[in-house]
Amino acid sequence: PVPAAAAAFADQLLREAGLGGSAPIVGIHPGAFYGDAKTWPPQLFSELIRKLAREDDLRTLVMGGPGEAALAAEICAGAEGAAVNVAGRDSLSTLPGVLSRLSVFVSGDTGPLHVASLVGVPTVSLFGPTDPLRTAPRGPHHSTIRRVLDCSPCFARTCPLGHHRCMADISPEEVAGEVRGLIRMVRKAAPSESRMGGSPL
Repeated sequence: PVPAAAAAFADQLLREAGLGGSAPIVGIHPGAFYGDAKTWPPQLFSELIRKLAREDDLRTLVMGGPGEAALAAEICAGAEGAAVNVAGRDSLSTLPGVLSRLSVFVSGDTGPLHVASLVGVPTVSLFGPTDPLRTAPRGPHHSTIRRVLDCSPCFARTCPLGHHRCMADISPEEVAGEVRGLIRMVRKAAPSESRMGGSPL
């Protein structure tokens, strides 16, 4: 359940970010506490955001903890005004509220990914060194993208080969396609919902 205080905080945060109303919002969480081997390159996040804005008129919220504010700022700078950076502005207690207001959430294998699935938000998870059979969200409203290499899964915090290909080879076009598909699926399943995030799935 999303506490009332967390929901109120989320609504205020989105209003301040200029993302109030019923239009779909895509959330991304680019960081990972476990290590940078689980992260998608920031320039690919920026390209994804630009693509979703240009081709689908979708708005994006870039999230993260205080230690990820610089990474979020880099991604937003590369997104050329198509995203809002709220990294460091929420907390563990308010995170469920913010996630519940999203239409789709995109991230690597992170804690927020699993919180998003628990509050009923469709997710696109990008897996590299870890195993989606162990930790990916389950169900038709959760999509997993993975590049399987000879070394997969290695479970390393940093890529021992130095090339990070299992994540870097995932394309923004593929992620954008999964985001679009989930939005269409939820719209079809719940056409009366003014906002898709937070509806029971």
